[in-house]
Amino acid sequence: STPLATGRFTSGAVTLTLGGYAVSGARTRDVLVAVDLSGSATLNAKIGVRPVDETSVSVPSPDVVQAFTGLTSDDMTVKASTGALTAEPVAVTTPDPVYQSQTQAPMLGMKLTATGGDVTVNKVTVSLPAGVTGRETDIAAAGVKLYQDDGDGTFDSGDLDAADLLGQGSFSSPATVTLATAKTVAVGAPVTVWVTYDLAATSTIGVTVAAEIASTTSFDLGTVGAVVANQNLPLTGTSTTIDAQATIALTNMAPATAFQGTSRLLLGKLTLTAAGSAA
Repeated sequence: STPLATGRFTSGAVTLTLGGYAVSGARTRDVLVAVDLSGSATLNAKIGVRPVDETSVSVPSPDVVQAFTGLTSDDMTVKASTGALTAEPVAVTTPDPVYQSQTQAPMLGMKLTATGGDVTVNKVTVSLPAGVTGRETDIAAAGVKLYQDDGDGTFDSGDLDAADLLGQGSFSSPATVTLATAKTVAVGAPVTVWVTYDLAATSTIGVTVAAEIASTTSFDLGTVGAVVANQNLPLTGTSTTIDAQATIALTNMAPATAFQGTSRLLLGKLTLTAAGSAA
């Protein structure tokens, strides 16, 4: 959303000048009213906003504002904040295609940062984004995994050690991943997390899958009073297509003995099988 104006309350009111914001007769436009709370805001105070009546909105002549009353937002109660968690995207290369039975395919990266106090994360909910919903069974049971980066900020094999696994879960639209041990994100020490998928052996060839951290409710926090910032959300990974790998089977056909001078002895048979577009 684009900020149109800012101001500060004085004696319970604030005047915001939108600077020629136009509403045509053929188009309805919404204006969102948001507030930033002071770090010293009074605890348990009730805060809301309302234009009192039509005189609260000023338009140039000859335009007029239709009379109205009672436009009032719900009140919100101020509570103590003990920290805020922010998630931002981290680049990761999602392979395309991914294959049936493939494990630890990187789908999404995110950096978690705490401000105002350390924040403990108990669970993370991973969703299938719009356009790839209904593909839950293409991901193996317990195949949604979260790994902590090994410190270099780049996804590689060093991030996939058992010690780096934060937790895993199964898709049931969406997939809730409970961390094996609650992860505390300390102020000044951001944590990079990789989301990977294990593909089911029976996953559907030709369909696409992806991963998404949809909203602030995707994080279950263990720190009382901590909040999740909604900036950057949703985080959506790159879509990839499921394919089948070519398989190779060896049948032993070597004779028990072979004589000197014998040519074209058959030792074995390789059976190559391709499915999907694999070759």
